Amino acid sequence: MLPFSLCKYRISCYFCEYFYFMKISKGDRVKFLNDVGGGVVISISDKGMAMVRDADGFDFPVRISELVKIVTDEEEEILGIEQKPDSEKADENFLDEDIKEVLPDICEMNKIDKDNPLVYFALVPSDMRRLLECDLDAYLVNDCSYRLYYVFARVDGEQFIPLRSGSLEPNSKFFLQSFNRGIISANPVFAFQALIYRASTYFPVEPLNTRVNVMPLSLYDTHTFTSNAFFEEKAVLYPLNVPDLTSVIEQTPASQIEMVVKEKEQKRLQKVAKPNPRPGVREVDLHMHELVETEAGMTNKDKIDLQISFFRKELNKAIRDREKKIVFIHGKGEGRLRQEIRYIIDKEYRGTAVYQDASFEEYGFGATLVLLGSAR
Repeated sequence: MLPFSLCKYRISCYFCEYFYFMKISKGDRVKFLNDVGGGVVISISDKGMAMVRDADGFDFPVRISELVKIVTDEEEEILGIEQKPDSEKADENFLDEDIKEVLPDICEMNKIDKDNPLVYFALVPSDMRRLLECDLDAYLVNDCSYRLYYVFARVDGEQFIPLRSGSLEPNSKFFLQSFNRGIISANPVFAFQALIYRASTYFPVEPLNTRVNVMPLSLYDTHTFTSNAFFEEKAVLYPLNVPDLTSVIEQTPASQIEMVVKEKEQKRLQKVAKPNPRPGVREVDLHMHELVETEAGMTNKDKIDLQISFFRKELNKAIRDREKKIVFIHGKGEGRLRQEIRYIIDKEYRGTAVYQDASFEEYGFGATLVLLGSAR
């Protein structure tokens, strides 16, 4: 019997079986669960991430929970996994089409690894050349498929002093503020409270309410800051003990699964009635090859000026059109374009727009999500 909570609904999932029996390791051939293609695992981090190299030689950081191992015939024989006759498969095919349609949504919630924290408080040195002297940039990292509405506070005795609040998109991170090491030494305890939810139908989750006690002396030890899946720089990550989302599924009655089915059906009918559904988040690619046919004769200054001009034009258009969110893809590079557009937002659009790193699951470290109006 599989250890997955969906087993109580007698849902047999090829992905779940193989994921249980076959642990993904370096050198394995894998397929992407939520995308086309796959590749070979070239490294695995201790944060639940794997680096996958595709057939074209490109490397992609992917969560291990979103990879499916390609099992060889020899491995199937070792594991005792036999192909079932078509007659047996037909007997097991008891689920109607509606249940099958929502199965990916339920499996997505079920595959969360309860042993790996999904939300982190991160401290990142602002200048890696002065690792043990510089200020520390504080981030909130959301590494799950739920949204967070959070409050970040400093603990003073029995009281909380709010420092920042807001919402955080799934699989993204947000800059909270910079801290002088002396301030952290004097006030090393921080508190996080958060509502955990989704924009569509979801199973309720207990709110997050936890504290982080930073050990000031550890911030003067180079070994404290380590490579990670969320930042290009080394950082120290503090898990925030998110409630076990897997247990939510285990406690969910079949009636609520039926509710998800009905919700899916209603959305399908709405799409039929509305041939022009509301578009999703608009993406603006600022790479030069998207803006001009040739870069011949252009200096670096010409290029950055053109990119900034196009950025201003698209951001102003988004504000006029009352868009809530827009993603600017700038790539990793040396980070100059990223710094420039964030400086412009801070200086010229204060009160109108705020920014955060776009989903590192979708864009790596190469995009900025801008929130406008009521979405801020």
